[in-house]
Amino acid sequence: MYMSEKGSGKFIKIHDGTYNLDIKFFNVTGLTTGKAYSFYVEAVNFNGVGQPSDETFAYSCLAPWGLAIPNYVDSTKSTISISWRPPLLDGGCPIYTYQLYVNGVLTDDGAIFRKPYLQAYTIKNLD
Repeated sequence: MYMSEKGSGKFIKIHDGTYNLDIKFFNVTGLTTGKAYSFYVEAVNFNGVGQPSDETFAYSCLAPWGLAIPNYVDSTKSTISISWRPPLLDGGCPIYTYQLYVNGVLTDDGAIFRKPYLQAYTIKNLD
């Protein structure tokens, strides 16, 4: 397994599975919070090294926390508008979406998906 800081192009071998064929995972330590990393793997057999996998990207960060209770803004017979503030800590990575739950069920409304700048929403069709 090889790793680099995303965009650097300088990959280093971080795991050699030659004598551990049953291990198909590796826990990388010593990463910097908020940085993006690239990874790829190669398979090796008696005849040599195969083509490398495509790269995958991952951020080293924690889950965000410190999100306050949403605020009531307005309502009608069939809608409720709410707003919220960003979490106190983003865990070291940018917030890329908010998930809105209504009565414990995750909404599937594409209007809020992947819109981190959105901090208010009107829930519709409540009648």
